[in-house]
Amino acid sequence: MSLPRRDALIAPAALLGAALGAPLPASACATVGSPAAADAGSDPAAIAADLARYDGFGTKRSGGPGDEGVRLWMAEQLAALGFTVSYAAVQAPAFEVDRADLVAQNRRVAVEPQAIVVPTPQDGITAPAALVADPSDLARVAGRIAVVMLPHRRHSALMTPTTIEAVRAAVAAGARAVVAVTHGPTGETIVLNAPADAPAVSVPMAVVGPRPLAPLVELIRRGSDLTLTITGTGSRRTAQTLIARKPGIGPMLVVSTPRSGWTVCAGERGPGVAIFLDLARWAATRWPQRSLLFVSASGHEYDNQGMDAFLKSSAAPRPQEVALWVHLGANIATTDFHDLGPLRALPSADPQRFLVGPRSMLPVLQQCFAGQAGLEAPYPVEAGAAGELAHILAGGYTRALGVFGAGRLHHVETDRLPLATNPQIVAAAAGGFRKAIVALLDQAT
Repeated sequence: MSLPRRDALIAPAALLGAALGAPLPASACATVGSPAAADAGSDPAAIAADLARYDGFGTKRSGGPGDEGVRLWMAEQLAALGFTVSYAAVQAPAFEVDRADLVAQNRRVAVEPQAIVVPTPQDGITAPAALVADPSDLARVAGRIAVVMLPHRRHSALMTPTTIEAVRAAVAAGARAVVAVTHGPTGETIVLNAPADAPAVSVPMAVVGPRPLAPLVELIRRGSDLTLTITGTGSRRTAQTLIARKPGIGPMLVVSTPRSGWTVCAGERGPGVAIFLDLARWAATRWPQRSLLFVSASGHEYDNQGMDAFLKSSAAPRPQEVALWVHLGANIATTDFHDLGPLRALPSADPQRFLVGPRSMLPVLQQCFAGQAGLEAPYPVEAGAAGELAHILAGGYTRALGVFGAGRLHHVETDRLPLATNPQIVAAAAGGFRKAIVALLDQAT
């Protein structure tokens, strides 16, 4: 199975017909309402506390202090529930920035070095600007700093075809350095996921949003001299995937969520982590005899490095050992907004979130997530998946489902509380997962 990107998922109408047009059995989620289920629903107060705790650890770059703080906190929570916790290490790229900016005529703009970082000399690279908004602009790029205008989208990864092709075309045309302008919903700089093994391009590269770049735009159009400076120290550091097991009887329930990210990630990662903990507390009581496995991977920014390593290791279960795998990916429940210049938060969830599962599960998922924007329209796995869910499906786990998405604050610095999400929409999503898990486990027995 190919591993499509989050911003490239398109489901053909033929695939969606079976998902959205199928009649729903009236009892699809009825099991959860029975006395035996004993499910009171997710507690928004507990969800709020977990979201605040996650936000409070700060930036979550793989193996850094914030990522490590979250790992230890999650491990403590899981151990208290009777899980046995272990870890699997990966070596994640890192770069400690001394300076990262773009300067023209004494106007300075901060930029984000593109990982894996190729630094400039200490005094930077100075060359005329070459604005690249169209392939015809490549004819004047040689020997210059190419300022590549990326199309408007909720950007996520450097290796998205339109992004990497534009950047590599500028390098092939002779650019001495590249600055990619990430046009997105807020105008902020959107940090891009990257391969873990080597730099994607051979020259220094940075990303910047159109809003911070505004003071330099006219100078760039004129072809004025720019100085790009990216200095600091590159390294590899240990990032840990958390593996929590509760041995039991029969095929296991697996729940997974990424933990790391470029920024504070309150909306990108916070809801997934909060739902992960909510499901762990619930499942440990709901099924005291069932085998449970909860996995939280680091290394996500580098092509899902932690989850990829876990799936290839002996710690991963065999597909036939798994009754159900639920993956809680990016932006499960982020804030929707009225865009009035400044964003004005709404109480509802951003619908740009995708629920994907096997075709046989779609009627259950549609009913269990009814009324939840985006989630109420599940896609069959044939439509594709993104992020770690794509790796899980490619690993042969045929009873796997999950959510991924890209909120408006995806990969930007303002992905913080209280703007990024709210406990009510996260609790609603958690409740949908509880219902779906009960119904699908019953279906599997």
